[in-house]
Amino acid sequence: NFTQPIQNAFDELLSGIKAQIAVKLFGEDLNVLKSKAQEIHNSIDNIPGLVDLAVEQSFGQPQIQIIADRQACSRYGINVSEILELVELAIGGEVIDNIYLNIRRFGIHVRYQEPYRSDPKVIEDLLVHAENGTLVPLKQVAQIKEVIGPIQINREKNQRRWVIQGNVRGRDLGSVVADIKKRIANNVELPPGYYVEYGGQFENQQRAMTRLTIIVPIVITLVFLILCLTFGSIGEALLIIINVPLALIGGILG
Repeated sequence: NFTQPIQNAFDELLSGIKAQIAVKLFGEDLNVLKSKAQEIHNSIDNIPGLVDLAVEQSFGQPQIQIIADRQACSRYGINVSEILELVELAIGGEVIDNIYLNIRRFGIHVRYQEPYRSDPKVIEDLLVHAENGTLVPLKQVAQIKEVIGPIQINREKNQRRWVIQGNVRGRDLGSVVADIKKRIANNVELPPGYYVEYGGQFENQQRAMTRLTIIVPIVITLVFLILCLTFGSIGEALLIIINVPLALIGGILG
């Protein structure tokens, strides 16, 4: 199929997977995905012929996490949306007005300076307006902490995905994937809702084989019909068709 190379390149561009074999783990919880991906890696690491095995690195981004305490907010009469707006203004910034210079317009963007935006201690002291008009420090109505979060969240088929990928050397793709499936089935227990699919060049190979199982019988049938019309005999046409695989075997052995 002349479109196969184009489709393969397009699939690589969308998925970011260029390895020959990709074990794609799907699920909801990123921490579970990370743990199970490492478990799969350790399980299949010593399979003969499987090289360059690596787990996708999606964690390692320092983040400041702000979790509103709804009970405390209720005591002070503060809406959670007010906390979100305050944090967005201080860290993300907000356009409060515009300056016009001839026909050009420039937005006036207000937010904290960089040293304060990245300091949890400063963010804790942001003041939120309570229902009675008093100013309440953010730390009294929310939990502020530094965490290590995901650099990016990869999705496929509207589900979160984690990839373990590798290449094959000295063996065929099919046998290596068969060993991988066996190891995962025997050694890795996935929680409900989590499952594995296989991608990379192996996926393209499987797609091509599926097409061949459809196209080859159709082509043989058409050739048989043409032979029947040419010779006017079903027996002679059938004899020629039967000799084709025998001739192929002879050509390979010869």
